[in-house]
Amino acid sequence: MDNQNQQNMSMNGGQPIQPTPQPVMGQPAPVAPQSSEDKTKGIGIGALICAFLVPTVGLILGIVGLVMSSKIKKQTGMKAQGQTLSLVATIVSVVWGIVAIILLVVLFVGGVFSILDSNKQDLIGDWRCTDRDGDVYSITFDRNDRYSIDRNWVSTGQRDSASGKFSVPSVSVVNSTKTITTRLDGVGTQLSLGSDNLDIVFRGGNKAEFETMMGFYRIVCNKQ
Repeated sequence: MDNQNQQNMSMNGGQPIQPTPQPVMGQPAPVAPQSSEDKTKGIGIGALICAFLVPTVGLILGIVGLVMSSKIKKQTGMKAQGQTLSLVATIVSVVWGIVAIILLVVLFVGGVFSILDSNKQDLIGDWRCTDRDGDVYSITFDRNDRYSIDRNWVSTGQRDSASGKFSVPSVSVVNSTKTITTRLDGVGTQLSLGSDNLDIVFRGGNKAEFETMMGFYRIVCNKQ
């Protein structure tokens, strides 16, 4: 036995060889800790699913999966199973997020223009208006965004007119009263009124008041 021990020590550089521990009968063998690979794979799969359903959640999970995969690679030198899935999920989430933002902007802008176009429909047609001096205005708005105004001066019998393009830059509703601000190109110059803006206040039905028309005074109108 002494000769065997001396031989073993000489083979181990002079250090005694420690006996290998054997499991005790009836006691379960030690279980190796669960690898983080499974966690990154599960996170990657979840991130990829969420990337199509909830891009924000998919992006967060994708980043978490990439961070965990990076740590595993530093520790083991091996690529984590969920790294590719997490990377794909991150890219898909970003792309879907950008697409969603673009769609929201398009829908918002389209909705605004749709509202303005619908309010233009309230203007289209022929209007007969009178001012405080009894002068008569015949105003027409057509579907090609053009207007024409014929003014009859009752006191002098003089007639003049104006025409051009019109637009609706803003609409507001206060106390159930709709105010449509209408811009008439060139009307102030053609009628010598000094301003090209015309505020139209709808008060229900076909009646309207052209408030302080071109900055001067109120003109009451009825749609024909």
